[in-house]
Amino acid sequence: MKSIVFFLILFLNLQLNAQDVGATASPTKVHDRSDLDSATALHRLEQSETKKAVDTTVISPFNTYGISILKIDATYVVLDKTKGLQSQTYDSLFYINRYYTNKLDIIISVNKGKFGLLDKYGNQLLPTIYDAIEQSENSRYLLLKNNGLYGLSTFSGKICVPVEYRRIRFFWKLDNYIAVQKNDSKYGLLSTDNALLLPYEYDFIGYENEKRYFIVQKDKLFGVMDYYFNIIIPYQYEEMETYFYKPNLLIVKKDGKVGMITYQNEVYIPLEYDSLSNWVEYSPSEIIYTAKAGKKGIISSENIELIPAIYDKLYYYTDTIILVKKDDAYGIITLENKQRLPIEFREIIINWCEVTEFCGKNSSEKAIIAKKGNQTFEYSKSLSLKKSY
Repeated sequence: MKSIVFFLILFLNLQLNAQDVGATASPTKVHDRSDLDSATALHRLEQSETKKAVDTTVISPFNTYGISILKIDATYVVLDKTKGLQSQTYDSLFYINRYYTNKLDIIISVNKGKFGLLDKYGNQLLPTIYDAIEQSENSRYLLLKNNGLYGLSTFSGKICVPVEYRRIRFFWKLDNYIAVQKNDSKYGLLSTDNALLLPYEYDFIGYENEKRYFIVQKDKLFGVMDYYFNIIIPYQYEEMETYFYKPNLLIVKKDGKVGMITYQNEVYIPLEYDSLSNWVEYSPSEIIYTAKAGKKGIISSENIELIPAIYDKLYYYTDTIILVKKDDAYGIITLENKQRLPIEFREIIINWCEVTEFCGKNSSEKAIIAKKGNQTFEYSKSLSLKKSY
């Protein structure tokens, strides 16, 4: 037994010299007719007259701490460089690659469909009793799941939030607070050491990390709290979200109308629209799609009207190519609301890659195809006519 363990350690050391420490190697097969095995396999070998070959696979070579994971026949086992094989066997063992540290120092154990946790030396930190163990969204904790309920532990195996919550929501750049649901659909705010900070009476709890404010919904209305849970905007809005380009502004809806306010609850854009877009994909400008009385337009983030809300459809490609539809006819205008193609075509097809060059530089010779009656017109990106037929 000792001689074969020595052979494996020597073999894995050679692997370690050829690879980065801690990197996961492709499984390597080792076949031997000796008595190397876990306790169960060793007993089977001792009872065998022929001593058939043991099929051993190196799942992971030695890490920085002298620990290797082996698969012997159908079971997994930890090999300690100095102490040899550990007696405990598992259905599976695998590392968690911690996102922020990129260290391979935490091992998930699996037995009979249940998950547990081993430390970097292969010692059991959490028993193999959980339905799932995975990294939390913020990668600071382990999310534990059992019987449809969730909790948290540290990477050292300390249970910091018991497994008793129906849902856990994490906040961006606020690692020590979580929003949780317990017995019904209402959320409360919890610290990651399991202290209740806000009672279970909220429909939604969000966090704006730039301003360090909480956006909360209670009885179907939104308001805002500061970091110390003081209400700074009362519960009076039907919808609320942070404006993408300027985190100091909020898009809100009240009495069915949409506008923007500041965190001082001052009106920035009047609440007179049916909708305002939060951001426009691939737009270099801070523009906002507006909708009013079923018509589309564009304003700037400074509340300057760029294109009046008079179009049935409107789609931004560039500042000089904006496709519009009005009274069943299509045309192209600029962000200054100047016509480039008259609104008289039954169909306009725009090659997005060509006109934006987002996919790389192209010929732009067939960037836009416009159809009117039985005629078809091909335009370049600059809207010069190339061909008609």
